[in-house]
Amino acid sequence: MSDHLKDLSDAGVSIWLDDLSRERIETGNLAELVAARHVVGVTTNP
Repeated sequence: MSDHLKDLSDAGVSIWLDDLSRERIETGNLAELVAARHVVGVTTNP
């Protein structure tokens, strides 16, 4: 199975998440995305 986000990251693309929430931080989901899904930045729209 191909990891498309890894392929993009390896090509120099920065993977950003546009869905920050307190729950994502408190549950450890954000850390999981950083560790396993190549996320390097986060933003949110109020």
